[in-house]
Amino acid sequence: MSRAGSGSAGCDAPRRARELARELELKYFGCGPMALLGAFRALGIEDEGALRASMAMVGGLAGTGETCGALIGALMVLGYVRGRRGLVRATPETERPILEVGSRLVNEFRSEFGSLSCRDIQRRLLGRSYDLRDPREVEELHSSGDVERCADVVGRAAEMAVEAALGEPC
Repeated sequence: MSRAGSGSAGCDAPRRARELARELELKYFGCGPMALLGAFRALGIEDEGALRASMAMVGGLAGTGETCGALIGALMVLGYVRGRRGLVRATPETERPILEVGSRLVNEFRSEFGSLSCRDIQRRLLGRSYDLRDPREVEELHSSGDVERCADVVGRAAEMAVEAALGEPC
């Protein structure tokens, strides 16, 4: 496992995260894990455990259509890079920085996509929502080409995550 520090990945990292996450989503599928992995790779982080921990963050929390998995993956990246180190008691001083940055990321995502809900984002971008627990609907998502639009969301979430994680404008 390696962990990137703030600013160590450079100004090109957000764009790389967007491209990598989009490509990963189109090849492997899974919005949360692919947003996380694209951002991790752009930041030079390798951690299979974090990737595995994100696997149920697809289709809006385990396929339920609730909170967008790409956003959850982005927040996991932010926590990994800028969160508390080790098991220490939470205090306003330890939590304020990550909550402020995390809230900005959430608000930016909501502003750009009109919602935090997978189901709502799909309806807005695709004109309908898919139940990703239903294999037929998953096949339809992919065969219709709608997965391209989902991949755009995944890429943008990874880009937002890296921007937030680095914390410094280029």
